[in-house]
Amino acid sequence: MRVIVLLCLLMLTFGLRNADAQVLNQTEFDARLLSFQEKRIVQAALAFSGDYNGLLDGAWGKASQRSLERYTLRHLNTVKPAFADLHDLLQAFEVERRVNGWRIVYTESSGISSAFPDRLLSPDAAHESAYTSAWISADGRFSLVLAYGALNEALTYHDYAYSHARAGTQPYQSIKPGRIVTSSDLSNGIFDYVRSDDIGAIYMTFSILAGAEHAGRVALMSGSIQRGRSTDLTLPSDGVLAAVLRPAPTPSIAKAPSIAEQPFAAASSPSPALSEAEPNESAPAGTPTGSGTGFYINNTDLVTAAHVVAGCAALKLADGSVLQVLAEDDALDLAALTSTRRSAVWLGVGASVTPKLGETVMALGYPYLGNLGQGLTATNGNISALQGIDGSKDRIMISAPVQPGNSGGPLINSAGGVVGVVVSRVNDMKILESTGTLPQNMNFAVSVQPLNGFLSGAGVMFPRSNTQPIDLGAGIPDQITAAVVPIYCYQ
Repeated sequence: MRVIVLLCLLMLTFGLRNADAQVLNQTEFDARLLSFQEKRIVQAALAFSGDYNGLLDGAWGKASQRSLERYTLRHLNTVKPAFADLHDLLQAFEVERRVNGWRIVYTESSGISSAFPDRLLSPDAAHESAYTSAWISADGRFSLVLAYGALNEALTYHDYAYSHARAGTQPYQSIKPGRIVTSSDLSNGIFDYVRSDDIGAIYMTFSILAGAEHAGRVALMSGSIQRGRSTDLTLPSDGVLAAVLRPAPTPSIAKAPSIAEQPFAAASSPSPALSEAEPNESAPAGTPTGSGTGFYINNTDLVTAAHVVAGCAALKLADGSVLQVLAEDDALDLAALTSTRRSAVWLGVGASVTPKLGETVMALGYPYLGNLGQGLTATNGNISALQGIDGSKDRIMISAPVQPGNSGGPLINSAGGVVGVVVSRVNDMKILESTGTLPQNMNFAVSVQPLNGFLSGAGVMFPRSNTQPIDLGAGIPDQITAAVVPIYCYQ
């Protein structure tokens, strides 16, 4: 009987490794169908999401299963996880891995491996010495110190973490032969994780200090520390999890704009004498025939409107960086682009963001960029309808004034979340002909839900929204405005 069960599992595994997402949607999660590497990837993804606090050892036990169940219950209200429930979890981790350059580093002198984010942490010369190496993030809220020394020197890091614990909290400490681990919430709101390993005559100590916003990265780094060589946290291209992330080929059901709705024309490029744009917003070398707006959704990829890139022989940013089209959907009027220029900031596109009727929104974009040279503009308004003029659920109607050149720009709510992409306005003449009156402030954006579906279907990785609430009346933070850029079209 046991042989038959194992044979069935092997057959199912083979089927899943060659299946698409539609098959996986109907399959309950079973860790026995995953390879050792795939189990480590799921553990790493759960650590980054804040649901797993353990070793990334590929040993799928009760703790790992409970962590996955906790994740699906929290995000999907699902008690029994299915393979398809891992899609967003894996996608968020894959974005983090690529954007921040996570890789496994093996130190020959210590014989210890650990994960390290190459693009997130930079050397911190102020805290380095002959026996200490240090790194820190740009925001100063995530730091790592590697120290080598005798046991009494290693214990100073543990004593600090233990003695400076915030009042009312109990530090964690584990002391085993050859290894000491201490962690605590410090009185200043910083989390402190310390691990020391006996590597012979001396101890190697990891000291990690981080704010709450980096908690997932701390769990990822601390869980990856192990003796011996370890493999990178890259997803096998031919495994079950790759099939989970593989988009299902579903045809678009979006409607094209109705005759009463029309895309904004791309803002045409004027003579250079009329342009007063700032240097970082001026047109790149050459003569662009039009411009629009785009915004970064990770450090290399952008979203814009499909009609902004239509018919363009070349696409560039203001600094001359080349853009390439990854995917287009003419019915939705969306396009995903990739850039040769990396961005330190991007806008989170979250499935949890839902447009609400009447809520205050702000449209960001570069209208008439070449003609007026005003640079980035922001206009306030409200969501005046949760559907397009023809009843399409893919559109939302907004009262925020927008002009040619705004196409492809983000529509953000008071929390800083993207609720849509500006794409079109009402056809004034058609409304005048049918009603005898001219409409006012009837503009349209593609809602965030079809935007999410478009990006997922195109295989474009995007982080979930994690922006802090903002006061639209007090100005827009730099981390939002810097992610919105002009796009130049060359024919």
